Amino acid sequence: MFLVIPYEVRTLTQRSPWANLAVIGLCILVFLGFYTNYLPENLVPWLIFSSENWLGLITSSLMHASWGHLIGNMIFLWVFGNALCGVMNWALYLALFFLLGGAADLIHLLIDGHPVLGASGAISGLLGVFMALYPLNRVHSFYFIVFKFGLWDVPGWLLLTCWFILQFLSLWSGPEDIAYWAHIGGFVSGLGLGLLLSKLELVDVGEYDNPSLLDILLRRSS
Repeated sequence: MFLVIPYEVRTLTQRSPWANLAVIGLCILVFLGFYTNYLPENLVPWLIFSSENWLGLITSSLMHASWGHLIGNMIFLWVFGNALCGVMNWALYLALFFLLGGAADLIHLLIDGHPVLGASGAISGLLGVFMALYPLNRVHSFYFIVFKFGLWDVPGWLLLTCWFILQFLSLWSGPEDIAYWAHIGGFVSGLGLGLLLSKLELVDVGEYDNPSLLDILLRRSS
């Protein structure tokens, strides 16, 4: 068994990540609301995205099916969401989260056809944005290989490329209750949107940080 768990991105933080903390807090509150039965269970169909409930394009990104689902998503949201919040304003970050979550869920529905819930699609989109802005930045991670474990500083492009390939392989070999097409669709959407944001200079990636993916591509083509 090989497992990598990121815990921090090495980057220059220019803004407070309070918008990401607000999203994390909202996801936790919604989960606890249903877990403690404070929120009625018959509300769930109105929050999950399906062909009968298009409002779920927004609300389904705040839903989680289990503690493991919630914790896994929140770890990735904490690490990569905080890094992205450091180079963009709160309104843009929140718009990205819900827009990419909706795009990921829509792609999943069009290909798979089943309802979907969870922040995984939105987070996958943010991973795509991260890939566009921070391909060379190191991601501090824990690794576990059978009975061996330790720390690993891995370049963002390598970690996310391996993750993306794993999503494709999991279409045939992974658990059937995971929306892999939402992960794939979200990441591709986020990568494209991240390149656009970089081109329009809507993010504050400084000259002292590592070059963005667009910088790398333009240098190689010039």
